[in-house]
Amino acid sequence: MITAKIWKPKTGLRPASHRRASAALGLALAATLRRAGNFDAAEAEAWKGVPDAVKETFTVEIKHVDEEAIKTVAERLSRHSGVTIKMQGRLGRAELAVDIDIYAHEYVPVLAGILHEPAEVLAEPRGRVDGRPIASFYQLLDEEYEAMKTLAVELFAELHMAELRVATGAGVRTHPLWRLAARIHATQEHSDRYAIPLWYRPWTWQLTRSLYALAPPELRRLAGPAGLRRAIKENAKPLLNYLKRHYIVALRHTENAIQLIPKPSSPPTQTHLKAMKNLAEALTNAMRRAAGEKAREAIQQRGYLDWHTYVEALQQEFEQELTRLT
Repeated sequence: MITAKIWKPKTGLRPASHRRASAALGLALAATLRRAGNFDAAEAEAWKGVPDAVKETFTVEIKHVDEEAIKTVAERLSRHSGVTIKMQGRLGRAELAVDIDIYAHEYVPVLAGILHEPAEVLAEPRGRVDGRPIASFYQLLDEEYEAMKTLAVELFAELHMAELRVATGAGVRTHPLWRLAARIHATQEHSDRYAIPLWYRPWTWQLTRSLYALAPPELRRLAGPAGLRRAIKENAKPLLNYLKRHYIVALRHTENAIQLIPKPSSPPTQTHLKAMKNLAEALTNAMRRAAGEKAREAIQQRGYLDWHTYVEALQQEFEQELTRLT
């Protein structure tokens, strides 16, 4: 499946604008499927509570992310829990039916028991490739690599084609859609663990979030999310060098965004899993040394250990680990 999360400006988003942004992200995924494969939207359903509790059926025209389509979906989101766009077609050799759920609030899928983490959009495929069942885009990456690569590239382009007027605490602003997208990734199950980043922004922030979840709790709490973000941000260059060994990397410096497509080994998802597990192991080793010998040295010299000293040691140790990996 593919999940998408909105990046909220510092001044926040008004509820109506949040729903418009959710609608735009969902429609961007639908438009991407149409261009990357051969898909048609059969219908759209508005529901309350869970997707099975359909309250209204309607049609929405999907070409690009346009204001009329956003208005059609957002208006339903203001009255219901979510909207599901049902699509059918082909992606490479795969014959698929894809449901794109767009939620009125990020916690709707959590409360409905659909996802473990908040999200505004969820796209879930069902179908077959040469008789083999397909239940996720993650699995489809192994079965139809080139088609999924095209899908990722088209999604990257779609985010840069649309603009959206939103109301924030500082007034009405016009943002390109990419600025409102925090993360879009392909997941293996209903969890973000080992998700494949199709769009991360800010990329060091989002990658920190992924690695923080993989680190041992007793070690990650010492630095916390803020300390780990600092250590990863300071090591952005060697981290990129490591990622380029395992992924086709699309980096937008001006947008502070990244897309990672696993290189076409056999299978690509194993390349991704191995790369992320090695990265998590390297981070864990750096945490242990920073909390062990480096902490003892600081205590012997100063009589105490503060958070800034620990994070600086973690940053240095992680840099050494990345150098070892590359």
